Amino acid sequence: MKRIKQFMENKSQKYLIIMITLILLGLILLGGVIFGFHYFITRPARQTNKLYAKRTYLSIIFS
Repeated sequence: MKRIKQFMENKSQKYLIIMITLILLGLILLGGVIFGFHYFITRPARQTNKLYAKRTYLSIIFS
């Protein structure tokens, strides 16, 4: 009985460590995905603003 109890305690500690590392990896990946979406959402807006600024500048020159 004692051996079974010790085995279960050791096993639960290993599973606890594995679960904590998986949760931390998941949080890191989630942060990377959120940062990626934020970067790709804000990046095209800057480019369109630059293109719009260039078009207005050219329209002022040619008008």
